Parts: sequence; C-alpha cells; structure tokens
Amino acid sequence: MSRENFLAMRKKPQQTRSVETVNIILLAAAQVFSRQGYEKTTSDLIAERAGISIGSFYQYFPGKDAVLCCLLEDHISKARALVQSIQEILLKDDLDLSGAVRECLRLLFDHHTRELPLDRIINEEIPYPKHIKQSIDAMQEGLVNSLASFIELSPQINKSNPKQSARLIVDLVESSTHRFFLSQDNLEEISEYTRELEEMICSYLLK
Repeated sequence: MSRENFLAMRKKPQQTRSVETVNIILLAAAQVFSRQGYEKTTSDLIAERAGISIGSFYQYFPGKDAVLCCLLEDHISKARALVQSIQEILLKDDLDLSGAVRECLRLLFDHHTRELPLDRIINEEIPYPKHIKQSIDAMQEGLVNSLASFIELSPQINKSNPKQSARLIVDLVESSTHRFFLSQDNLEEISEYTRELEEMICSYLLK
C-alpha cells in the first residue's frame, strides 16, 4: 500500500449510520491521541474507545495514521476559518490599532485553547503530511498579505516595508503562542500573556 493510500480513508461514509460511526471513531481517536500520545496510540485502542470492533474500524481506516490525517484536515479547516475571521477584522474601518490587535489575539488564543490536545500531538510528535504543510503555508501567506494591507492603509502606522513587518508579526505570534500553549499547564495566564503580546505588537507598529 502506498503512503498516500495509507493516509486516506478506505471508504467515505454515505449512510447516516456510517457517518455517525466515522464521527465516533474520530472523537475517540482525538481522545486517545491526546492521552496516550502518537507512539502509544494504536488502532485497537481507538476502536476500543469508540466501542466498535476492530473489523468495523478497518472498514473505514487502514490504520491510526489515516485517522490522524482526518483529524489534521479538520484542524486545518478550523484554522482556515480562524484566518478568515482575522482577515475580516483587518478589513474593518471602525477598529483602531489596539482594538484590531486585541480582537485578533482573542480569536487566536480561543482557537489554541480548544485545539490544544491535537496541537501538542502535531507540534511535538509527528511531521506534517505534505498537503497539510502546503495548506498551512498558504493560510499563513494569506494572513501576511492581509496584515500587510492593514499596515499600509492604517494612518497610525508608518512602516517602510509593510510586507516584511507583517511577516515578522505573523511569525512572532505563531511561534510565541505555540510555545506558550505547549509549555503551560495553567492557562489562567492567557489574559496577561495576551495583553503583553498586544502591547509589544502595538509598540512595534507605532515606533
């Protein structure tokens, strides 16, 4: 079996019952991956957690990697919706710089809070499949372009290279938020961390 086939579902669910079974498998897999980690997770553990036979599991997935790939695609879909929401904020005319930064960071941190278990698996244990990496790169580039337009059009900001400034901010926020969420067990510090990040970004843009 080729790697592409090993990462794909064996069959797409058509009937309502099949859709429900696949959703149960995905929910169970997310729970097992988050508790056991990638290496210790097995198809048998996922099937057991889902309350189905291993034969039923193999009807839809050739193994745990195919399930994880589906979870990653859902993860990317949610990230794409996040990026779209941030881009819409950057297009508004009625938000000042601080308000725009604060709202974007709030959406970003809410997303990471919800997706934290899968984020840990993705960032600590497995490489991205090629098509997932391409989707992430495309979303990041779109976000950089939207932020560059916001910087260029904002009367409060005077940066000689908006695209470079936007890329710096996106890279900084992405790396710092991932590090924060992957290293923190107590997420009560989110508000303070967000305020500090907002102040740093605004200070840089208004310098």
